Amino acid sequence: MIDTLIILMVGVLGIVFGALVRKYKMVYVIRGLDIEKYDKDKLCNIVSSMLIIYGITMVAVSFVNHLLGGGDNTVTTIAMIASILGLSIGIPMRAKNYASLNNL
Repeated sequence: MIDTLIILMVGVLGIVFGALVRKYKMVYVIRGLDIEKYDKDKLCNIVSSMLIIYGITMVAVSFVNHLLGGGDNTVTTIAMIASILGLSIGIPMRAKNYASLNNL
């Protein structure tokens, strides 16, 4: 039960953080990318959409975990690892393809 609530809180945090990045154009909080090489508006849209998708995924995983009784955490752990890998691979790839100033 506790692990379901923790995953739910992580998901809600991802949704809120993604919305804040999009609304206030918080490019300076994005780590791992050289923000001088990218269009800031496009980069904010890419990162915020990925964070919101991550948050929705985590909320869905916690909901499914709650429905299944929360006994087996293997599926939850695999879903969290896959989501984090998707974020860490997807954000730089999408930023390079769609927000790079060299592609303009």
